[in-house]
Amino acid sequence: MTKKALEKIEGTPFKTALDSMRETRKHVEKIDEKSANQTKYSIIGYLKAMRDFGVITERERQALFIYYATV
Repeated sequence: MTKKALEKIEGTPFKTALDSMRETRKHVEKIDEKSANQTKYSIIGYLKAMRDFGVITERERQALFIYYATV
C-alpha cells in the first residue's frame, strides 16, 4: 500500500513537500522532541488536506503518515 501511494504522488509538489517535512522531522528529532512533534502535526495536516481534496484515499493517508511521520 505504501509503495502504491508513493508512486501515486511521485513527481508532484506533494511529494517534494512531504520529503522536506520528513527530513526536517528527522533532523530536529535529535535536537528537540517538541519541534519534532510540531513537524509531525504539520505532516498530519498536510496529508489530511491531500485526502480532503481527493489526491489520496484515507488508507493511503494512513500509509503515508507511517512513512513520513514515524519511520
